[in-house]
Amino acid sequence: MGHPQQNADGYGIRVPLLGFHLVGDDVRPVFLLVESILFFSSKVFGVWLRRPGKRHPVIRFRDVEGRLQPGPVSAGNSVVDAPRKRVTADGEDAATITVTLMDAYGHAVPGVMVTLTADSDNAVIQTLERGAPVDGNSGMTDENGVIKFLVTNTAVETVTLIPSADGQMLESVRVQFVAETVPGPGPSPGPAPPAPVTPAEPDEPEESEEEGTTEEKQEESLPKVLRGDLIDEEAWLMSLAERLRAAAGREAPETFPDVDGHWALGPIGLLFRLEVVNGYEDGSFRSDQPVTRAEFAAMLVRLFAFRDPTAEPASFADLEGHWGREAIELLSAPGVVNGYPDGTFRPDDPITREENTVMVMRILDAAGLPQTEERESGDIAEAGVYARESIQTGANAGIIQGYEDGTFRPKGQATRAETATMLVIPGARELIEP
Repeated sequence: MGHPQQNADGYGIRVPLLGFHLVGDDVRPVFLLVESILFFSSKVFGVWLRRPGKRHPVIRFRDVEGRLQPGPVSAGNSVVDAPRKRVTADGEDAATITVTLMDAYGHAVPGVMVTLTADSDNAVIQTLERGAPVDGNSGMTDENGVIKFLVTNTAVETVTLIPSADGQMLESVRVQFVAETVPGPGPSPGPAPPAPVTPAEPDEPEESEEEGTTEEKQEESLPKVLRGDLIDEEAWLMSLAERLRAAAGREAPETFPDVDGHWALGPIGLLFRLEVVNGYEDGSFRSDQPVTRAEFAAMLVRLFAFRDPTAEPASFADLEGHWGREAIELLSAPGVVNGYPDGTFRPDDPITREENTVMVMRILDAAGLPQTEERESGDIAEAGVYARESIQTGANAGIIQGYEDGTFRPKGQATRAETATMLVIPGARELIEP
């Protein structure tokens, strides 16, 4: 490469590789061209040159300010937090749900609408805006990508709360609303009563600290209540959360006037939102109407995420062209439903209380069911021998309920309201509590 050099004739350029040396006026146009190129290069790359005997101005860059533009919301990176997962069900004590939206690179995502839905009609959700609660379950994230919600309840139950943003469902959290007073996050207004002195029990001040840890352990070790060989419980829970989120605002009383105030309104409303049960053309639900064997099989298939069967389905002589054939055959392969000795299923016969109890117990893992107490039924001897153990186990777990006179009436027809109540299974109620 040539280099500017100064000699007696002025500036010159020597290019040894090309074998020439220009001096005096001959080099002036060439040097001016080279100087112009180098000068503009210095403007771009910040390189400043000095010609002998002449000072060049210093070239400086102005400070440039920029703002990071976050990417789309990442459900996997976003954080949903509920510091208190056990609060008092008095309508005033509130669980705070904090949602922090993040993109795929861990950057906060501000200005995005977040909606929080609950699987219970009793839960009241408010949005915290500038520290003040505002009615409504939707709001925008702040400049840090954060939005907070307050959730209160007057019913003793466990509620699943599902946040969603940018068309995505985020991680759900469960909050337990209890009857007793739960210590709040701030200091106690007065001295706490002394705890009983027992060597195995921690002191009272440590109880609140351990409570969260114990609750997290209980949440992590929630017993499996469904048979793993029949139902993928994790896939089922994800499906439930998605279906509940999609059905937000779909309430049974507005659709079925005849269930408003009914004792089974909660289970009916939940199963209606999950599209497990429907009504009739006249707009009624007919809660006291019997359920047929085909209808009950269809309800089970709509509610639970059954795995593909590994065995061949049973062949029933009376299912040709029947609307419930697919559901019945799916349940017959693993033996959840059976037919009669004559080879029929009798899909349109009303199902009895002992029959639907047996079917439900066949899809549950008895070891994971809560056995609250031994419950005796005055007429269990009237049940078929095949059904007695299922009835007793189901009664002890609180899955089935008897009547006020102490009877179960195993041969009685199961009504639509009774069936809806049975399908909201204790043990799984912490997950699908109405």
